[in-house]
Amino acid sequence: MFWNNLTWVVTLATVWYAYAPLEQKLALPLPAQFTLGAIETGSEAVIRFADRRIVSPLTGKTPLGTDSESAIALREADLITVSDKDGAPLSGKDFSDFAITRADWSSHVLTDASFSHALIGYGDLAGVSAQGANFLQTTFHHSRLDHADLARSRFVDATIVDSQFQRADLTSATFRQVTIRGGRFLGARFTQADLVGARFEGTDLRKATFSYTDLRGAVLSNVDVKGATFHGAILAGADLATAEGLTQDALRKACGDEATRLPKGLAVAECTDLQTHFAGRFDP
Repeated sequence: MFWNNLTWVVTLATVWYAYAPLEQKLALPLPAQFTLGAIETGSEAVIRFADRRIVSPLTGKTPLGTDSESAIALREADLITVSDKDGAPLSGKDFSDFAITRADWSSHVLTDASFSHALIGYGDLAGVSAQGANFLQTTFHHSRLDHADLARSRFVDATIVDSQFQRADLTSATFRQVTIRGGRFLGARFTQADLVGARFEGTDLRKATFSYTDLRGAVLSNVDVKGATFHGAILAGADLATAEGLTQDALRKACGDEATRLPKGLAVAECTDLQTHFAGRFDP
């Protein structure tokens, strides 16, 4: 009976998921939670809603491990909630391909954890320590990472929508080809970060630090950079033409090229010998 009912739930959820917009999926009310003990064991099958893992496998193994007391909410739209009662370290855990919503991991330790191709919606990761974490092609939606330590983390090809990274430490992080829509990065530190090809749209970047940041080919469209600093930043090919609050003093020791676009009246020195400037700092 359990498996027959589960089959119907998976089938209906998969059909709904194929057509429902992301906002509806993330806005679903949280259902009753099932502890790991409530899930039948003995099967190595993986429950999947539209290619997102919910519990993998049914032996009770989850991203948190076999002995975790975490609660797994089986949501109807390819979404789960994972919370750890004791705040135990989650360093090195693999959450790749998971859809995670309303997770409360504030102040947790996520060092070197992997969220590759994951979906994180309405998550509270404020104050997390996630140095070196992998967010390759991860989607963040209405999530909070204020004061998070994300130094050396990798956000390559990630999509970040209406999320908060206020005063987050992003030192030496990689944001290549990332897309960031809305959200607040007030006071965020991008020191020595790799933002090649990154795109910010309508983002609050006030008082952010872009010291010695590689912004080659980046687009900062309709952003607010009042009080932000670009000391030593590489702006070759970057488009900041619509950036609000940008000043000549903020561009001190920054450099660009003929393709760099700045607000009217501002200028930047020409970049020379970038290979030496970034030697040993970024991957090729």
